[in-house]
Amino acid sequence: MALTEKHRSSIYQHLAPQWGDEVTQAFLSQFPARDGEEPITRDYLRAEMSDLRGELRDEMAGLRAEMHQIGSHLAGLVITVAGVLAAVVIGAATVIIALT
Repeated sequence: MALTEKHRSSIYQHLAPQWGDEVTQAFLSQFPARDGEEPITRDYLRAEMSDLRGELRDEMAGLRAEMHQIGSHLAGLVITVAGVLAAVVIGAATVIIALT
């Protein structure tokens, strides 16, 4: 929850005489000045990082599966092309032998 400028000023005026300017400023820096600037805890950051790591692992596993599938497809294509090329060479050799 963000502190309004009025609240920040009031807290500062009450605490600064007892704590000093530096300590009071350090204390107030722990409270956001605007909504959306709420500080996060280390536990929250760890949880978010853990979720992110899990998502990255899932994405990497998906990419590995796709790459394996593409590799298998390319291997099959190379074998097919090699078979066609062998048939063409054998056919050409047969024609050459027949013509001689």
